[in-house]
Amino acid sequence: RKQVQRHGNAPAEDARRLAEESAGRALSAREVDAHFRALAWEWAVSRPQDAARLFLRKLAYVFAAPEISLNYSYAYYALDEPTLLRWLVVGAWLLVPLGFLGFGERLWSGPPRGSDPVGGRWGFALWALVVPATALSVAIFFVSARYRLSLLVPLCAGAGFAQHPSMRRRRRI
Repeated sequence: RKQVQRHGNAPAEDARRLAEESAGRALSAREVDAHFRALAWEWAVSRPQDAARLFLRKLAYVFAAPEISLNYSYAYYALDEPTLLRWLVVGAWLLVPLGFLGFGERLWSGPPRGSDPVGGRWGFALWALVVPATALSVAIFFVSARYRLSLLVPLCAGAGFAQHPSMRRRRRI
């Protein structure tokens, strides 16, 4: 069984080489992609339980605190380079639980008294659907810190709702 190497430019080169060996001819980038997509669908259809288990594991990775990084990702610049990201202590480990708490509380109780947001509770619910839609799309394609970064933006808003004074009064913190 032939495999794709994981470092440097080797993955792209190996993927092309393996697809071309299978086809017996030179392939374009689109044809290489179609080759591996067909292999993935063939595997998922022939082993639906394994495919579902893999999808659920990838979905869990989307919300997990550890950064699954690629070269030149957020984790690379935060840990390996002398940038300001090194000093930011808030990350997915805090934003995910607070974001879900804030979204849940806001969806359950509605907007704070005295405010009249556009769309009300249902407008907010529609906006909050960005979180599961982003999570599902990342889990379907490729889980890494780079691709799940856009998930942290709405979770920051949810974390803000969790810390809003009206919520603290309701919970009597």
